[in-house]
Formats: sequence, C-alpha cells, structure tokens
Amino acid sequence: MFGSRFSYFMLGLAAFTCSCSSGSKSDSMAGSGGGGGNSGAEAQGGSGGGGQGGSAVVELPKALSCADLDCQAPATCTPGSADIDASCDCPAGYTLDGAGNGCDDVDECADAMLNDCHAQASCENSEGGFSCSCNDGYGGDGVECTDIDECQDSALFDCSAMGTSCMNTDGAYDCVCAPSHIPAADGDGCHCDLSGTFVMQVVAELQWPAVAGVEAGTGTAVSWALRRQSYVDGVLTTEAIACGGTAPDVCSPTYDQAYNQYVADASWDLATMPIQITNLNIARPLPSDAFVVPDSALLLGIELPDPLGTWPADRGAVDGSSIKWVDHDNDGELGVTSISFDSSYGDSPDCPRTGSGGPWPYDYFPGWDSGLRQVKRFHLASRAVSGLSGTIATCDRIEGDVTGPDNGQMKSDGRVAGCVRVEGSGEIACEDGLIDFFDSAEAIQKVTAASFVIKRVADNATCATARAESYD
Repeated sequence: MFGSRFSYFMLGLAAFTCSCSSGSKSDSMAGSGGGGGNSGAEAQGGSGGGGQGGSAVVELPKALSCADLDCQAPATCTPGSADIDASCDCPAGYTLDGAGNGCDDVDECADAMLNDCHAQASCENSEGGFSCSCNDGYGGDGVECTDIDECQDSALFDCSAMGTSCMNTDGAYDCVCAPSHIPAADGDGCHCDLSGTFVMQVVAELQWPAVAGVEAGTGTAVSWALRRQSYVDGVLTTEAIACGGTAPDVCSPTYDQAYNQYVADASWDLATMPIQITNLNIARPLPSDAFVVPDSALLLGIELPDPLGTWPADRGAVDGSSIKWVDHDNDGELGVTSISFDSSYGDSPDCPRTGSGGPWPYDYFPGWDSGLRQVKRFHLASRAVSGLSGTIATCDRIEGDVTGPDNGQMKSDGRVAGCVRVEGSGEIACEDGLIDFFDSAEAIQKVTAASFVIKRVADNATCATARAESYD
C-alpha cells in the first residue's frame, strides 16, 4: 500500500478525497489536478497545486430546534432530528397560524362537515371546540334531538281561548279549534259548529183516562226526527223531518185485548212529508251553554193558517179552505194513515195493566156505531206543540227537557179524517158515526214529562238512522 501511494507521487499525479464535516455536505465527491493546476472544486473553496491533494467543504443550515421555533400555546413543539426540523403542532379544534408557531381556533359551526349537531340543534363554537343544544320544542343531547309533544303536559302549552285545543307540531304546537268547533267571527277562540246533520229522540210519559172499554193507563211514547242544521252569523236554522215513533199499548178489560197502531216506516222518507223550519238566535254556542228553543208546531195530515193557532174542535171544522186535510204520506187518503196492530203481533207485554190474567193478544181497535166494529186503519191529522229547554253537552250532543203550552208540557192534538174497518172477510170505509166516535176520543192523552236528545250523525243519515241510533 505505501509503495503504491509513493508511485503516484513519483509520477506527478495527485489523488484526493473530499469528506464533509458534521453539518456539511460534499459539493464534489472526487477531484483531480496536476502540474500545479487548481482542482475543479476550487469554486467551493477547495484548492490544489504542486501535486498536493485538498478537500472542499460546504456549510449547510442546521435543522430547526424547538428552541428556534418558540411555539405559542396551545401549540406544542414536536422535536425533529439532525436533518429534520422540529415543528409547532396544534391540538384538535385549532389550525396553525400564518406565523407557523401559534394556533387559530377552528369554527366548527361554520362547516356542517366539522360538527355532528342534529338538524334540529344549534351549534355554538368555543375555543378549541363546539357544543350542540337541541332547539326549543326538541329534547336530547344535541347530537340526537326528538320532538317534544307539548300537548301531553299542560305546563308546556297555553290554549286558554274558548273552544281551542292543543295540536302538536314538529318542534312546537298550535292552538286549534277543538273537534266540531269553528273559529269565532271576532277571532277570539272557537265555538261549537252546530251545522250538520243531527238526529233527535223524544221520550214522553203519557197518561189517559178510561174511555169506551179501554182502561185508564200510563205509558211511554218515543218519537224520532231527522234535523238538517245550519249555523250562520249566530243564527241556527233547523229543518226537521218527523221519522215516526212508538206509542204505549192500550188495554181493554172488556174484550181482554190490547191495541196499538203505527205509521209505516217508509212513509217518513217520502218527499211529501212536512218539514218543520225553525230559527234560533244563539251566539258563540259552547258546551255547557243553555239551549232553549221556543214553542213551535209540527203538523201532520193537516194545514192551518196559523200552526200555533186554534186547533179545529172536530173533524167537521176542517172546512177545506182555511183548514185543510193534507195527504202527507201520498197514499191517496186524507191525512196520514196509521195501521192497527192485528193478531199477528202476538201478545202485549203491557196488558193488562191492572187485575190479573193475560197477557192479552193484540187485535184491531174496537169502535161503536150501531154495533161493535173493528178498525184496521185510521186516516189522521195531528199537531205537536213543543219547545226545548236543555244544555249543549258537547258540540255533537244536546239534551234536556221538552216543554210546551200545556202546563209547561208538550201539547198533542189530533183529528180523525176517516178510517177503514173490517167487513166480513174484507174491509170497507168507516161510516160517519164510527169516524166521529174515534174523532171525539183522539185528544185524550196528556204528556206528563218529556225529554230529548239531539246528536250529530253522518250527513247521509236517513229516518232509519234516527230510529236505529243509540241515544244513551
């Protein structure tokens, strides 16, 4: 080895290597020179000549240290290495500032991608973070929010205006008109909407004296009506149609028989049946308010110049001019036809009311005209004069007492226009004497008490609905 190196010098060649000191980097890995010339590395401060070797050293910047950076809280310094700079780093919720050694707060609320708040929550930025809180009307932790039903807690809503109720909405509630209510004209709350279709039941307690072989008695009569009501500007207009009824049995101890009669159900639905129209002033009706209707008259089978005026004293007073029979059931007979029960109806549950024996079977009504006659059908006229004194229980139900001009009770009047009696195996029209016999006894029943119920039904209701409805 030594000999070889000596040979190089002897030949006038100079060989050298460049090595970098710590913190420096070589500019040229190797150079050569001869004949006293300079090395190629001289521009970087190396030299050579006279056959001597040399080294070129370049001083590079030192890697930055934590002391050099002076990181400002909340930034912290991450140390580097000999050739890797240290760095200032920010915690979550911050980003490095422009100087590179401090932190700026990140507003997570400005970018929905940076927060997990619920759609119904509010985001509030804070130094280095954020918080979520559910909006009014919602409950939860802000990340999950659900609607609060204020209507389930009276402390959470105020629907104190008359006739209003609470309706929950998404995140809130509304005070709306309760079912069957409408907004008041003055905007102050709501009141009952009395418009619509209603049915009515009247239950009347009757009494009558003994007459012509029929024992005195008491019993209950039930009648029904269909009502089309319209409530506009404080006026309730009602169109009422009679829908039939039931009457108590009368009992004959003379013949051990029971008697009753009825108008065929189909008759009540005829367009020829009368409509009773009444108008009632009633402002802002609400549940528990009084419902008072003055007396009015329902006429069947007859026409009077004044429905509330004098009732004809007998059938002869129906003169055909100012007072007329009317064929309301459109069967070609004067008045409305009422049909007697016959033996096919079996036995009466009520007869006899006094004494023993029974039950007594139903049969045609007996009458006298130079002998006993049995009547199958009557052609009748009637008037019921009544008012109502009750309470609006709900907007769908009104109930109370039936009033009238007969000592405060409903008054019922009747006349007999004609009848059809049994004749052998057939039938014939009643003689005048027989008609007069029944006409004189027509108005002997008295009402001792009566009550009513009016209730809302579907608009397509008919008289059959009124008869079948439950009024409990």
